[in-house]
Amino acid sequence: MLNLIAVEGKELKGNFMTVNPGFSDDLSFFVLVDSSFFFKVQDMLKRIWGKHVLSRAFSVIVKSIASKHSYEAENTTLFEIIVNPSRDFEVLKGFFDDLKEIDELSQRFLEENFEKWCKSIPKIEKWDLSKITDALVMSDEPEKTLVEIWKILNDLIGAFLKIDEDVIDFLKEKSIL
Repeated sequence: MLNLIAVEGKELKGNFMTVNPGFSDDLSFFVLVDSSFFFKVQDMLKRIWGKHVLSRAFSVIVKSIASKHSYEAENTTLFEIIVNPSRDFEVLKGFFDDLKEIDELSQRFLEENFEKWCKSIPKIEKWDLSKITDALVMSDEPEKTLVEIWKILNDLIGAFLKIDEDVIDFLKEKSIL
């Protein structure tokens, strides 16, 4: 099983995703965006929301495939997901077959949809907790300010849910899900 994880990691190099074995005694491994892919999409990543849009699409792809095979998967960073597979060799092979198939198709899909996804993000500057807090503290009408912040957050959630929907449709269209 560990050998399969190592071999599959080498075979995925160069497109969108790669696999690295875990560092513990179990079979966990990491699926991450291949660093060479970042060089291919530099223009995408320079957009304000670029890394978040790409990370969301990557996360939905990997977690959906993991879920299909009844694997636990969770993000460790924006572009890295740890997967805890079962000890069934055939199921693990099926997981990697799905990853390889979608890895070959995903770059074109991402390029076709990336601009649309970025445009769907609400027109806001980078908000962080301190800016939100400052806006509330300095507001003469904190309730009204909070309503505005909630609207922005709801719009942001809607934009990311649209990415989820597009990615799931893509995976279904390619008979992965």
